[in-house]
Amino acid sequence: MNFFLGEDYQINPEPAYEDDIQDGGIIYQPDVYEDARKRIQVYQARSLFVDVGCGRAGKLLALKGVETVGIDYKNNVKWLRESFPTRTWLDIDLETIKSDALSKSILLGSTVICADVVEHLRDPSNLLRCLSEWISVVREVVFTTPERELHYGYNHRGPPRNTHHVREWNTKEFESLLKSFGFRPQMFLTRTSTDCWLKHHTIEVLCTRE
Repeated sequence: MNFFLGEDYQINPEPAYEDDIQDGGIIYQPDVYEDARKRIQVYQARSLFVDVGCGRAGKLLALKGVETVGIDYKNNVKWLRESFPTRTWLDIDLETIKSDALSKSILLGSTVICADVVEHLRDPSNLLRCLSEWISVVREVVFTTPERELHYGYNHRGPPRNTHHVREWNTKEFESLLKSFGFRPQMFLTRTSTDCWLKHHTIEVLCTRE
């Protein structure tokens, strides 16, 4: 399956594991989590964030006044459990995640963030299928992923220059991918990082039940 990329697109079949050590003070997608928190305030919704593929969870930990569940695996979860033992951290390989990884009582009314994760997976089907089942219970699911053409130009056909990524999409391709799993995506662009104030080169997607 090409996941709505052209047949000529070249993937990176052996992505490196991203041991998400923060350095340089750069924050990627700096607005996504805070915007979601503001929506919770507007709608007086439940303030539980489930961060799927949280890395070392810098943006999640920076949120004030919310409950959190972070999902990642290997070294990132080990570091988080040692560093923040009072928080909830789940060690789950997102290549094989299933919808029963979290109970409905936890998911009910929560905000699920899946920020810059899908591009890391050899096969994102299990993750997307899982999140499409959660959408009937949670308040919203938010995705981000790099916009390939804004980063590299129209003619870039892979493999990704980031060695941690398997494949990267443009906005139309990513919208088609999400629709194929039953999502009704609202597509935006968001600021890529705190050192690129004018560059909105990252796709942000808001998915809700309605």
